[in-house]
Amino acid sequence: MTYKYGIDANVLPSLAQTPVVTGSCLVYIGAAYSSDAEYGGAIRCESYKEYLNIFHGGEEPEGALSLDVAAKVAFNYVGIDHAFFVNCNGGEANTESGITVSTAINNALERIVLETSERPNIICIPTATRAEQSSAWVAALATACAGKIAGRYYGYGVVGIPYAAGQVSSGDPVPAQITKDTQSGYICSCWGDVDLGGGLVAPLETVVAALYARRDAVNTDGVPYRSIGNLQVEFAKGYKAGAQSLRMREFVATQLAAKGIITLVNRGGGQIYTWGDHTSAFSDGGTFDELYRFDSSIRVFIHILNRFIDKWRGIIDAPMTLSQRNDVLNEEQNYLNYLKAIGALIGQPRCEFRAEDNGPDNVSQGYFTFLNISTTCIPVKHLQLNVIWTADGLASYTE
Repeated sequence: MTYKYGIDANVLPSLAQTPVVTGSCLVYIGAAYSSDAEYGGAIRCESYKEYLNIFHGGEEPEGALSLDVAAKVAFNYVGIDHAFFVNCNGGEANTESGITVSTAINNALERIVLETSERPNIICIPTATRAEQSSAWVAALATACAGKIAGRYYGYGVVGIPYAAGQVSSGDPVPAQITKDTQSGYICSCWGDVDLGGGLVAPLETVVAALYARRDAVNTDGVPYRSIGNLQVEFAKGYKAGAQSLRMREFVATQLAAKGIITLVNRGGGQIYTWGDHTSAFSDGGTFDELYRFDSSIRVFIHILNRFIDKWRGIIDAPMTLSQRNDVLNEEQNYLNYLKAIGALIGQPRCEFRAEDNGPDNVSQGYFTFLNISTTCIPVKHLQLNVIWTADGLASYTE
């Protein structure tokens, strides 16, 4: 060690960005290249450096599987403060799969609930990890997100659509050739890859999942009332499908948005934005529950449901006095009013305790049901200005 005496000062390399502190719980389920990290476990990381230390002994992996790319995207590009990573490698060196669908999703997510205070509400399974079991992975994720995480919590899944021949023509996506794996309102479907420059390409779903978490952090109290659509991907250098670069024209991306698929658009000047604000349940002209039209609507409801579980689980087995019933009603009503005040809800949201939901048979067994009736604030989907020319102004020439 160099002998030191006196005083010194140094300039250290800059941090690319200060991590955005998010209350959302983002989980990536994928595979890590040559990793010795716990198989099937959910591991919390707060930086890409920590991820490398846990999964790769501090070294940059020679290759890059889906989890490696997701970690780099989340920390080095999107810049969030933490995420969970579930390694599906299963001891099979450098492969994407080797773990059963139910184990990867149900057990890993349950461990997060049981071992931490967080609730997985953004769950991404990159396309590569799903491999040939694509539909099975997505179906299992949709089931888990619809109230089955640890048997009670809700989440929102982010998946990609596998690339196939015929999906691109002359640099544009061919909407008719691109179809979703699911019609679930608890899932959003992405298509294509983000060119990050330097030869690194990331599946769009890994970027979108991290953008959800980053945007939630900007919202008041982290309530997820902002759609994923029309958010700048400031680090994107381009958009690809397989080896093909895409033009990102808005009218083509809008055709895919009409199918409930999220893509990217180029606004010019190197500005690249997400495009699409629907869940996978949506298709233009199709039949679906209105709750699942916009991603922000179902995500606000997921927030309300998960909060209710954690808020009131402590009163289970305590006497349901009239005072206790009123406490629940008043607290839930106050929270709905708060959500309206910050722009997550609109209209006159209310919490009710209805007689038809709480008949003698239910009440005698200690079953009590409360009903929240609310409308989420709808995103600005389309703006239009009409202009009309008139000859009236011509008279000014002769006035």
